Amino acid sequence: MSLVSELEKLEQLHQSGSLSQHEFAIAKRKLLNEDSHDQQVADSQVVKIQNDIEELDRSWLIEREKYMSSAKFGKQRAPSKSGSITYLIWISFAASCFIVPDICRGQDLDFPPIFALTFIVPIVIGVIGYKKATNYELAEAVYQKKRKELLARKAAS
Repeated sequence: MSLVSELEKLEQLHQSGSLSQHEFAIAKRKLLNEDSHDQQVADSQVVKIQNDIEELDRSWLIEREKYMSSAKFGKQRAPSKSGSITYLIWISFAASCFIVPDICRGQDLDFPPIFALTFIVPIVIGVIGYKKATNYELAEAVYQKKRKELLARKAAS
């Protein structure tokens, strides 16, 4: 039953003589206080959800920092799978330019084996970058899902 209909019912009881002026005032005050309390509870739930959203955003900003990579001039950027794959392709191409011609000619490699590390290390870095990008995407998806759930709860309140 709505607050207005409850008040109308009390008014009818008062006008019919079933409630004295004092009883009517007490019942009305009680009814209005209950509604006020319910509104306060609802408001506090909304505030709690807003605080949860802000806390989630703050914790995501902190967590996001561990995935970030430094670009030129110290600018921070999120890792990407496509960037890692492009890097790996470029390194593989560069390595093949040095190694494949010698192998095709049936010759020994013209450079010492330690030189191969100049290609292996960047490949390992590219694989690590790809894994970092994958982990970043998963963490961001979890963050977005939690944020969407909190926003839905806020809208429902």
